[in-house]
Amino acid sequence: MREAEVVAGLKHPGIVGVHDAFEVEGRACIVYELVPGRRTLELVFASEPLDVGSSARSPRRWPTSTSAG
Repeated sequence: MREAEVVAGLKHPGIVGVHDAFEVEGRACIVYELVPGRRTLELVFASEPLDVGSSARSPRRWPTSTSAG
């Protein structure tokens, strides 16, 4: 639950917002903001395979969400 509290305090376009965090029967539940876009399943089962460039582009951008500056 501590992680959810920390993330809830972060405001950055590359980080999904946390709206609420709570426990139900000992299980942690986190309510995230809705991020519009395609579902992963839609990408995986698309009519044609992802090219190497598309597959590699997203992970390269991930570190910018948490980088200082």
